[in-house]
Amino acid sequence: MVKIDFLSGYNPKQGYLSCDYIYTPRLDHIFDLSDYRIQGVEHSSVSLIRCSNALHHIQDLNRLAHEFLRILQNNGKILIIECTQKAYKANVLLDTIWYRSVNRRDDVWFSSVYRNYESIFTYRGFVLINSCVRGIKEIKVFKKR
Repeated sequence: MVKIDFLSGYNPKQGYLSCDYIYTPRLDHIFDLSDYRIQGVEHSSVSLIRCSNALHHIQDLNRLAHEFLRILQNNGKILIIECTQKAYKANVLLDTIWYRSVNRRDDVWFSSVYRNYESIFTYRGFVLINSCVRGIKEIKVFKKR
């Protein structure tokens, strides 16, 4: 059972392989922004992709959904944890402070507006199977058709 923690850098959740577009030591897979492919991951080989506070750092969610379709097994799942639309402005402020002042990572992109990733993923062929809100976070699970 292959599980990937997408945009986890060098610190993936235990039991998951790391994947990021910013190279760090001990990274299991590179997400290549030039072609939106996760390098070294075979077609239909992943059972679960975890995206925690990651989607707002991806410019083209349609291309990402397409790549997730490629690597996920039939009935494979995506767990997405993102801030709610109501809390998004505060998230942008925190990202701006962190990536433009404290950590000085101008190469880290983040959306300045909330994007409805649920509609993008369902349009691309995923089915929403679970959704809840916990505080300022929304948690959604999608399954590949």
